[in-house]
Amino acid sequence: MAIYETGGQRFEYSVTGQGIRIDGCGGTGSICLPEEIEGEKVTCLGDYALSPMRQQGLMDVEEVRLPGNLRSIGRYAFYNCSTLHELHFYGGLSEIGAGAFTGCHQVKKLTAVEEQGKCPCLKEILSELTEEIEVRYCGDGEALLYFPEYFEEGVENTPARILENHVHGSGLFFRNCFRNREFQFREYDSRFDMAAAQESRGFLTYMCLGRLMYPYLLEEEARLKYEGFLRGHLAEAAAHLLKKRDMKRFIWLMENCGLPGERGWQDNMDQIFERAEKYRNAQAMSFLMDFRHRFERQREVEYEL
Repeated sequence: MAIYETGGQRFEYSVTGQGIRIDGCGGTGSICLPEEIEGEKVTCLGDYALSPMRQQGLMDVEEVRLPGNLRSIGRYAFYNCSTLHELHFYGGLSEIGAGAFTGCHQVKKLTAVEEQGKCPCLKEILSELTEEIEVRYCGDGEALLYFPEYFEEGVENTPARILENHVHGSGLFFRNCFRNREFQFREYDSRFDMAAAQESRGFLTYMCLGRLMYPYLLEEEARLKYEGFLRGHLAEAAAHLLKKRDMKRFIWLMENCGLPGERGWQDNMDQIFERAEKYRNAQAMSFLMDFRHRFERQREVEYEL
């Protein structure tokens, strides 16, 4: 086993018939696996390669970027990597070993980049990550997808002497939006009503905004449904974004879904302004005052005409 060091990171590797296999890594924070070592492409991440249970020099890793040439991830490669928050990978990755992400309960973001119009490993990665997760999907366009949490519970049916498996949350249904390992955007969008009945308004706000702001393969019927939800819950959605201090999404929400004409618009505006004051968000209050002024001025012009 050889050693390769770059950018303050240390990689243990082996040369195989299919290229370089990364067997271990030492580092903190953000780990970026090399594309090549000694002129050979890095094509495999070995068993337990990024597991802190095995790699004593691997501590507090929050982000991992896998190389574009990577084709396989070994068994338990990220086992108990409890500080991992974000993972970037490419569509050429096609093989995921058993339990690769076991114990990775803090992963919040995935970035998946298509290769030749496909990203076959996304299904396997999502199946091991059961918490709420954001997926940035990059193909001919860009989509921002939010997958709800779910968990499974074994419940004993005593009279029948069997153990029944009960699924809680809508997350499993969204993780099943694949056909032959290819993600089906239409199917994902068609299941929004299921999420709306089970998930929090805050999560649904991000789910809707993700599809509307990054509308890759978004059909008109789904667009209208997402917009309708945000318009119908405008004050709640805005309050959630203000609490998160997410001004980019807040401004987009107001300018695209907060326009006058909807029933209760003035009441919504009053509630949103009060919430901005509560959170002492000067930027939001300034935006809202200008936002109101623009439409009041517009009405005056229309009246004069």
